[in-house]
Amino acid sequence: IVQGQDVLVRHYVFENLGPDKISFKFLYFASLHLDSHGAGNAVLYYPNSDALVHYRHGYAFCIGGTLPTAGYQCGNALHDASDGHLSGSPNSLDSQGCLVWDIDKLEGYQTREMTVFVTPGHRIEAALTALERARQTGHRMLFRQTLDWWVQFWGTDEPSDDGLYRRSLSVCRLLTDGETGAVIAAPEIDEHYTKCGGYGYCWPRDGVIVAYAMGRAGYHDFSARFYHWCLVAQAENGSWLQRYDAAGFLGPSWGHQIDETGSVLWGMWQHYLQTGDNGFLQNIWPALVRGADYLCDNIDPKTNLPAPSFDLWEERVGEHAYSAAAVAAGLKGAVITAARLGQSGAAVRWEQTIGTVEEGISDSLWSEERGYFLRTVRKKVSHDEYCGCINAGQEAGVTEDAKGYRGYFVQADDVVDASLLGLVYPYGILPPDDPRVKKTVAAIEARLTSPGVGGIKRYENDNYIGGNPWIITTLWLALYHIAAGNRDEAAYHLKWVQEHQTELGYLSEQVCRDSGIPNWVIPLTWSHAMYILTVVEMREKGWL
Repeated sequence: IVQGQDVLVRHYVFENLGPDKISFKFLYFASLHLDSHGAGNAVLYYPNSDALVHYRHGYAFCIGGTLPTAGYQCGNALHDASDGHLSGSPNSLDSQGCLVWDIDKLEGYQTREMTVFVTPGHRIEAALTALERARQTGHRMLFRQTLDWWVQFWGTDEPSDDGLYRRSLSVCRLLTDGETGAVIAAPEIDEHYTKCGGYGYCWPRDGVIVAYAMGRAGYHDFSARFYHWCLVAQAENGSWLQRYDAAGFLGPSWGHQIDETGSVLWGMWQHYLQTGDNGFLQNIWPALVRGADYLCDNIDPKTNLPAPSFDLWEERVGEHAYSAAAVAAGLKGAVITAARLGQSGAAVRWEQTIGTVEEGISDSLWSEERGYFLRTVRKKVSHDEYCGCINAGQEAGVTEDAKGYRGYFVQADDVVDASLLGLVYPYGILPPDDPRVKKTVAAIEARLTSPGVGGIKRYENDNYIGGNPWIITTLWLALYHIAAGNRDEAAYHLKWVQEHQTELGYLSEQVCRDSGIPNWVIPLTWSHAMYILTVVEMREKGWL
């Protein structure tokens, strides 16, 4: 993919490995569902360009090569492509199209080359023009332009022997919308939501970690574009909701997560600390005010914690330690921003709420009996679970909303969870040497280390995709140990991640607990961002 140009380059080299002359066919099939729609797609063959054009609404994709084709087919092309004989149908109200080339009389031990270009445009004419421009430029020059762009992007300040670091920078850049600044979690692997809720969206929480990592690595323009996108995506009530498309429109959602709003406010302040850009503070101030007021309006007076919402794993509703840390850190950033802009009067309530939430973390979440922080209190449960808790003598309760619908909760969820590390990193609500933190980390290491393969699981009895160790949680523990000054422990977890990258240098979401093979989503921007942060933090300590 050539940066700054509308072209995908696929260059092919056919090599005859034997002594005899051979002839064969090369087919290029495509079925494009443009704008995420299976209906309304169409495909045309353009003889003057010897190319297919797939189009729908305001999108067109042109596919053509450097050698003359021997045939084409629009519509129902997969079936006919299987026998190599295309019908020559010039148009179809279908998503499928295919081109075929005859590779004739390839001499023994010789090679022949050709390039296929895929060129997009908002109109068919633009896509066709891009194709002709790519043909004229040629794959060698386009490759040279691409390499030069990435060399300039990487610069010379990264560890030269760490290809995973450079790959991580590249992944974060490639999964960022060049126009809007939105950072998607991963290339979509489950567009029909058969195994999960889909990954091809921008979660503000994930985006903040990516922006923070890229800023720490020196890519401040990247972070600035992301926070510009945040201004577009913010809801009228001041919150940032679960996830959005790249344009900032709310994506399919199954529940609000209050930590997203807190993390955005924290991230905005971190961007200022990295850049000293006063104009940035002025620009975000109205959004920051709405966001901070929203957080203050959503504190549970019974616990002094943020009101019930989904946790960062998007699996349970309650009042969570990680959410509390994000909210307190976000409000701290807002208070300091207000002071910097001479608006301290607006921040009195925010500062009071910080104290309230910090008090809630200590009073409502610390369990002296268990010896670690609770991940959640007032966790929503079913009626049957509620009855079971009551029968077992556990503290539980009932809520009722304005419409009379009843809900049920259990007061304490004592499952050990790696997200408790968020109390220290990145939000800094508690110091790494706090005795309660050290006991919590010891519980995480003892209960969440995956037997055999190693790595850190999300939480006890996790059953998502088999309950595997995750890259982000393993690096999260490394980042805690960096903050605590534990060099050997941090290096151990960093090495584990390096040993579980793919052959191409990508980091997955998970690692199979049985085989140790990278598993599920590949690549995940959050994983790569955590790797960048771990490397940067260790370099700053002189450990790398």
